[in-house]
Amino acid sequence: MFLCVYIKDKPIFDCYMDAAFKKIFDQWLNSLYGRYCENTLKAYSKDVRQFLQFLQQHFGGDISLSILQNLNVSNIRSWLSFRQGPYQVKSTGRAFSSVKMFFLFLQKHQHIRQSPFDVMRAPKTPKTLPRPLSQEQIFDVIENIAQLSDEPWVGYRDKAFFMLIYSVGLRISEALQLNQGCLISHVILIKGKGGKQRSVPLMETVKTALNNYLNICPYAKDNNAPLFYGVKGGRFAVNTAERQLQRYREIANLPESATPHALRHSCATHLIESSDDLRAVQELLGHASLSTTQIYTQIDKKKLLSTYLDAHPRSK
Repeated sequence: MFLCVYIKDKPIFDCYMDAAFKKIFDQWLNSLYGRYCENTLKAYSKDVRQFLQFLQQHFGGDISLSILQNLNVSNIRSWLSFRQGPYQVKSTGRAFSSVKMFFLFLQKHQHIRQSPFDVMRAPKTPKTLPRPLSQEQIFDVIENIAQLSDEPWVGYRDKAFFMLIYSVGLRISEALQLNQGCLISHVILIKGKGGKQRSVPLMETVKTALNNYLNICPYAKDNNAPLFYGVKGGRFAVNTAERQLQRYREIANLPESATPHALRHSCATHLIESSDDLRAVQELLGHASLSTTQIYTQIDKKKLLSTYLDAHPRSK
């Protein structure tokens, strides 16, 4: 069975699976639904399929369960060596974890007896410091990005969207999946990685920006409706949000690091600069581990304030 993955309508790789193995692969994917966000699921699927494509080229035949049953550590090391050139270490580390997860599924359901990943460690991934934007650069984006849109409600949407991401340090996927019912007075309920929920405070400036957008948005006002709409009435899409910021980045001559995710990094960095409460910042960002939050302490730390609202520059 031929399997092909498309990104922006272009095939990036393909592989052949026999029907029995394709059924097992689909069962694995189905087992992940509801436990991970859509972007994470796509990443896991892509990683495993690229691994299977490597095996197809390595062994010269369709992918079947028998191939995986006979894999050894040497085969996995060959795959890791193959990835050393075209892929970054961080990407390979994630792929290793994705494929290991797939093999754990195969073991659990007795499709294979042993996994070569049981005796292997993931490649060490160097911790790189995020590149934050300055407060001035972020305020520039927030105050002026609305000018890119001819439709007033779209401009208000973009301003509210990027202000929200920066003000509470949201992942772009978290912001896009928000519904209007997630707004409760001065708090917003966020569904993060692994389905974990957290609530974070909304500053008055952010709440005002959201209300200004919703008041003129032409689409349904309902608790179960998207908080951020696309121009055709569907949910605001990740590629559209990224494209809007890219357009403004080019006009305003901002660095290439000015991406939606950089707004989250910048929020974390600016909070750490203003507060020594790592636990509070960890809770705000939805980090599972405090060590992830501690990365930001290496960037800069200048002042000490006790609360989020006092620490965050948008609250002033």
